[in-house]
Formats: sequence, structure tokens, C-alpha cells
Amino acid sequence: MNNAYARIIDILARALGASSLSLHGEGIAARQIADLPIASAPPVAAPGEPPLLISFNELEKTDPAALDVLIASRKAGATHHIFVVSTIFSLSLDDAGVNVNRTIERPEWWRNQLARHFPAVTQLPEVEPHEVMFLSWTPEPAVSRRLDKALKRMKLASRIRALPGRLLQPLKVRRARFMSERLLTHLLDGKSVALVGNAVSLRDKDHGAAIDANDIVIRCNRAPIITTRSHGTRTDWIATSIDIPQEVAHIRQASVILWMSPKLKRLPSWLFRWPQVFMNPKEANQQLAGRLGSRPSTGAMVIDLLARSNCRSVELYGFDFFNGLSLSGVHTRETTPHDFGSEEVWVRQLLEMDSRFSLRL
Repeated sequence: MNNAYARIIDILARALGASSLSLHGEGIAARQIADLPIASAPPVAAPGEPPLLISFNELEKTDPAALDVLIASRKAGATHHIFVVSTIFSLSLDDAGVNVNRTIERPEWWRNQLARHFPAVTQLPEVEPHEVMFLSWTPEPAVSRRLDKALKRMKLASRIRALPGRLLQPLKVRRARFMSERLLTHLLDGKSVALVGNAVSLRDKDHGAAIDANDIVIRCNRAPIITTRSHGTRTDWIATSIDIPQEVAHIRQASVILWMSPKLKRLPSWLFRWPQVFMNPKEANQQLAGRLGSRPSTGAMVIDLLARSNCRSVELYGFDFFNGLSLSGVHTRETTPHDFGSEEVWVRQLLEMDSRFSLRL
């Protein structure tokens, strides 16, 4: 949502009577706030006005052992605090090949962490996907109502702006020159493939070099890389069923995008400009759903696609069928729309029947 954080911060600052604020961190929120008049005001509030400190996307970049120290230092700098925290890994790695986001946890974990330092912690509704906003105080009911109304208006405006594109989506798909399965299969002929899933358990492994040794490396959805040691460095193709930002494909330097979902309304508009895009046939998705008894996950659909190809080998990494957690969101096995038990049975049957496939645990 355009300038959503700026609107929320403006409402909260006015309610507190704050005339200046202290900014820490970076990210979407920080860039939106930078244009507010209050952001350019002197950093010291006038007498009697409560100072406001805002922390954007910095807590998750801190090692867990140093997190309490950072929160305590931010607490000492103001009487009112706003924290914006990412719940997914960054696209960026440091010089050592480690993801710059060091602490990735679910919203309830962050709330409990902040509650150790502040007597009242309020979690606001989601403003941007996979980011959570906390206040170190409880807003007055009138302020909460104002925030709720502002968020609803911004969400409605965002849907209205997107409506023309959604209505034209089926026509754009029919006119688009997406790759055929025959062409995609040709690219896979005789190739070794590493399909990298998003299980948290992969970050504890040393599979990076083995992943990169394959001819084609395919990553799923937001293509998280936690360390190059565990996940490798290359991303040749990205397979997704969600509206990922274009920067994911750019930063990962993916040449081919596999759109696996039959739901066209989720199709990102930038895919129509991407050089090589493949759309998984709706019939293939329906047949796989029939075998599994539920909607297949992105990983399952890619496995099915590779099984239909003439690739030489397929190594599966980061697939524990949600016995652990996922690196790409806040879902648990119980909250996903997929039957991972059924998918595990299907994959293990495939491993027995097709010697090209192997599961690297």
C-alpha cells in the first residue's frame, strides 16, 4: 500500500503530540517516513512533548544474543516506541555469505520479546506483507479506531487501483507469449536439477556446494538463501505460486520463472515483461490435486513437472513436508491449504519408482 506506514506514523505522532521523532533502521517503512515533516524536525522534542522513537527492520538484523541489549538501548531513548520487524529472510547476504536478517521468528515470538522490556505491547494489523508493527504503549480507543479506518481505506484504494489489471488479466494471459512445456522440457533434457525447498531444517546442513554443482538450480517462491554454505549461491529458475516482487527475480538473477498456480489473479504484472515465463497447465495441476486429495504446494507441482521431463537427475533439498517450519512465511503445517502428509507419501513413492529422483536430508 502506497505510503501506508507514513499515514500510520502520522496518526500516532499526532495522537501523542510528538513534534519530532528518532529514526533507526531501514526498509520500506523508513523510506516512507523520511518524507514526513516530522522526520526532518529537530531530533529533540520540545519540553512536555513525549519523544517518539521508530525502529525499522533492525531487530531482525541483530544476532539473538545481542537482541535484548539493542531493545534496551532503544527503550532508553524515548518514552514511546514503534518497532517494525520482518518475519522473513532478506534477499541480501553479507560478505560471509550469511543472510543479513539474523533473527527470523513469528509475530508472537517478537511480541513476547518486546514484552520483556515494555509493560504494554500492542501489535497493529499488518501494513505490508511479512512485516509486523508493534507499539510500546496501548493507544486510546479513538486512536485505534482511526488507525483501523485508515488501514481499511488504504486497502480498499489499493484493491481499486489493482482492479483494472485483474479484469484484463485473462486477456493478457491469452496474448502473452509464455513458454510451452515442450520448450521447457527441451531446456531440461539431460540436465541435472537441484530443486531447493524452503524447510527451516536446510539451514543446518552443508548442501550449498552440492546444490550449485547441478546444471539447473530451482528455488521456490521467495527463494530464500540463509547461508551459501547451506543453500548454495546460484538461482537459475524460480518456481512460484504467489505474487513475489520483481526484485526477487532480479537479485537472484533467475533466467526462467515458473508460474505454478492456476489462479491467474495472483499473477504478478511484471511477469508479462519477463523474457522467459512458463505457466504450469491447469490440467496438470488438477490431476496432481486429484492424486494428493488437496491443493498441491509449489514444490509438489515442480516435482510433478520435472517428472514429466527428460532431465537426467533431480535432487530435492529443503523438503521435510512441514515437519518443521518454512523459511518463506508464518504458516505452520496446520494453517496451510496443503496436505503435506499426502505429499510426503506421493514423493516417497516417486523416489522408489523413478531412480532420477533423490531426497537430500
